[in-house]
Amino acid sequence: MHYFPDECVPLYYLKKNPDLAVSPEQALVHYEAYGKEDGRLASPCALREVFMRLPPSEASVLEIGPYFSPAVRGQNVRYFDVLTAEELRQKCAIDNGNPQTVPAEIHYVSRTGDLSIVDARFDFVVSCHCIEHQPDLVRHLVNVQNLLHEGGAYLLAVPDKRYCFDHFRPLTEPGRVLEAWLCKRINHTFSSFFAMSAETTHNDNLRHWQGDHGAPAPLTAEKAAELLREYEERSGRGEYVDCHTWFFTPDSFRALMVLLYELGLTELYPHRVYASLAGRNEFCAVLIKKEREG
Repeated sequence: MHYFPDECVPLYYLKKNPDLAVSPEQALVHYEAYGKEDGRLASPCALREVFMRLPPSEASVLEIGPYFSPAVRGQNVRYFDVLTAEELRQKCAIDNGNPQTVPAEIHYVSRTGDLSIVDARFDFVVSCHCIEHQPDLVRHLVNVQNLLHEGGAYLLAVPDKRYCFDHFRPLTEPGRVLEAWLCKRINHTFSSFFAMSAETTHNDNLRHWQGDHGAPAPLTAEKAAELLREYEERSGRGEYVDCHTWFFTPDSFRALMVLLYELGLTELYPHRVYASLAGRNEFCAVLIKKEREG
């Protein structure tokens, strides 16, 4: 198993928060009681830019959905996406991205996001703001575990719903995740697609941390009719309709991953879940592939 720093490293916590008048022995207690909620930096891997450097250069890595801003690069890195590299470069013109930062090659392309097309195994799988888009979360985890060597790790950057446009969406309930798995869901429901427009708010991280969450835009009959028409047309053509379906905080994500692991639905266990940092809208997590105990 690879080494991953603790979620709170006491000496690091004190170094990065010099205003704290506590001893190294008291640092962990302080962090759990106050620092985590305040978004204080307690581990280097709470920073995405550090977290994504965890895979050593010799490790084999698959990144899911790099678009024009891959989190990892190197000769042992492979990329999976729903579009080819050329298509991603063309999409940059629409999304104001930089086509020059798109990976030179997308090694595995599936229009439906089917990870089972990947014919190799890796030491690490990486994704950033990807897991909340999966229609069937359990199936996604199973597909990822099948791509990992034993002891391999899935490294994720996950949006914290409290500090982004999902603020008013309810935390994901385990029953909804299990229902999607039982139904073998391959596309998002209309209710999820509808709520993406009807229940979201602004996406300014700093405003959310300051307690200013705004409010969802008023829903008009015209907008509702437009959403209904778009979903019917696209799903009728068999198209994938993208939206956020799952909503997490670091604690709720950990609890759900533990439950799915203990149910035997996945071999991926939450080894580390780093807390969200003040001013940011995401948290980083490490899921380790291991056999279920007992």
